[in-house]
Amino acid sequence: AGVGLFGIMQLSGSNAVNFYLVSILTMAGVHSPNAYAGWVQLAQLGSCVLALPLLDRFGRRTLLLVAIGGMFCACASLVVYFATAPANLGVWPLLSCFAYVSAYSVGLGSLPWLMLAELFPQDVRAAGASLSIAACYVFSFGVTLMLPVVPETFEAYAGVFAGFSVVLALGAVFVAAAVPETRQASLDAPAAGAKLVG
Repeated sequence: AGVGLFGIMQLSGSNAVNFYLVSILTMAGVHSPNAYAGWVQLAQLGSCVLALPLLDRFGRRTLLLVAIGGMFCACASLVVYFATAPANLGVWPLLSCFAYVSAYSVGLGSLPWLMLAELFPQDVRAAGASLSIAACYVFSFGVTLMLPVVPETFEAYAGVFAGFSVVLALGAVFVAAAVPETRQASLDAPAAGAKLVG
């Protein structure tokens, strides 16, 4: 489950939105894209703080599913925007980016790191966590290599975010089917149903 969570984290577009936020907003005709990008990043930080009291109230798995759903809706909104290229609607992608980073921060941005210790039994925890983190950076490296070769056109961005939307849809299925709830798990007794590998 650990490798899968980190795969979804990286392949769902988090680096694309964070690294190319100014380009996205500039293409959309947003005035002062650098300033708005700063506000989007501030929203990401605020969402992390807001998520803290929710972790034990609703559980990690539920928050993951809700957050992935929010990210999917934001990505799908960006696909529609870039596919239709409506004039004078720069606020549309701006709000979509706000929604994306906020949902990401509540779920995939923080929970996989927290859940690592809760997913693996003590005897394989170090190996499982190491494998999961290595996979995280391999996926991140791959996505980061891909992004610079994507042309800065509305059609290309629509395709990229459509791909991220597919990853998120598959990710929701994966979380629902393979990721156990770890809210009540202790470090000595991992969550019931946790896999010994990945």
